[in-house]
Amino acid sequence: MVQYQYFTNEFGISDTECGSLLGFKATLDVVFGMAGGLAVDAFGVRKTTLFALAMAICGRFLLAFGRTKVQLYTACLFFSPFGEAFLMVGIYKVALYKLTTPRIRPFAFGVQYSTWNFSGALLASRPAHRFGSLCASPHKSLRLFQG
Repeated sequence: MVQYQYFTNEFGISDTECGSLLGFKATLDVVFGMAGGLAVDAFGVRKTTLFALAMAICGRFLLAFGRTKVQLYTACLFFSPFGEAFLMVGIYKVALYKLTTPRIRPFAFGVQYSTWNFSGALLASRPAHRFGSLCASPHKSLRLFQG
């Protein structure tokens, strides 16, 4: 929802165009997420992570500072799938598997899943009446921090 508002407000694209862009981006993210697992197997965790991180930084830079539709589409349809989708799927599981011994591996995966569950619980328990509207209106968040 935040991406939708940002894209329509900052880049001036229509609702239909934004929905199509985000839908196609989500499809590419799924496809490239699977390709990220193959890249980890072929090139290793470190090389794949460094490549994906560089691509993600370029994509986020274009989203933050770009002002044209070409920059928006480049960020969403090229840099984001290669960057964020590669980082999303199996890279951390493979890294945990490769960097732990068989004896400690169950504990490492347990810590990973516990951390994810704990962060989800923290997010779910936040007071919605205080922070719920920040995503809907950036102007409200600016007023909150101004005093």
